[in-house]
Amino acid sequence: MQKKKYYILLASMLCLCSLQMNTVHAANDYASAYMETVDAYEAEHNGEKTEYMDFRPKYRLIHIDNDGIPELVAGADGYYVSVYTYKDGKVTQLMDDWGYGAFGNAGYYYLPKKNSVYNDNADQAGLIRYDTFLKINAKHSKLVTTDTYEYHYNEKTESYTEVNGREDMPSTGKYKIICGKKRYKKFMDYLRRLT
Repeated sequence: MQKKKYYILLASMLCLCSLQMNTVHAANDYASAYMETVDAYEAEHNGEKTEYMDFRPKYRLIHIDNDGIPELVAGADGYYVSVYTYKDGKVTQLMDDWGYGAFGNAGYYYLPKKNSVYNDNADQAGLIRYDTFLKINAKHSKLVTTDTYEYHYNEKTESYTEVNGREDMPSTGKYKIICGKKRYKKFMDYLRRLT
């Protein structure tokens, strides 16, 4: 009986160790793949800094969906942003330098771990507003639009009237801006610690 308990305990410990090793292996995979992506992005976007503008890229990991593997963000704050995802050993670009910060586009936001990306935009000096919601598709190959809402400003009532869209809004919660936080060297050091 004592021997049987010992074997059960040993088997349980081996399963647990195997599970932890697989988790570490997955972390090594995405972190290493993202390091290559960041190197390529940095080489392509060797931005400049002037007195008025800073085009040098910043990087960050965020969790748009809840698959346990973060998405990589790269871009120049207030100008453009790119987002990459990792699945099945492959990095895929979801956003390719999407511009923001001008022409009524304030930026892109995500609801952590809820697979919801949000963008609001305006035309005609704010008289027409758009709210767009997107999500990562099942194959992790692109962002797809889930809902779009359009609002027109009514001068008589001094308010916006919804022109089209659905009544049910996507997941509610606190959306966070999609932007980088760390410059190249600090972010690469961070990724190295994950490998």
